[in-house]
Amino acid sequence: MEDPTHDAAELRRTTYIAALWFAAAVISGTITTAMLLASGWRPYNLSPLPEAIWLAGTVIASAGTVLLAWAGCPVTSLGVAQENRRKTLTVRIGIVAFMVGIAVASAVELFSPIPQSQ
Repeated sequence: MEDPTHDAAELRRTTYIAALWFAAAVISGTITTAMLLASGWRPYNLSPLPEAIWLAGTVIASAGTVLLAWAGCPVTSLGVAQENRRKTLTVRIGIVAFMVGIAVASAVELFSPIPQSQ
């Protein structure tokens, strides 16, 4: 038999962890975007294939961020045990999607030509 007190504590912990990951994703995305814009890097300066790869990476990272935001939301619609399992899975998928998307987009950014000063 499951202990409802333990399940509720686990759900709170999962929600808290998701909120922390969401904050980290938003802050890191904001800092990275600000640095890229300040340096003059723009995705439209890339050839079509790297631009499409960069766009795919940013979409995947954004989807991961949305999943983390949803998992960090304290609203529940199912029972505590079911909701904890669902949010735990969502956090895991969100983290993986965010990391993969950032890695893909960052690889394109790192291997793209350096913008020339004008």
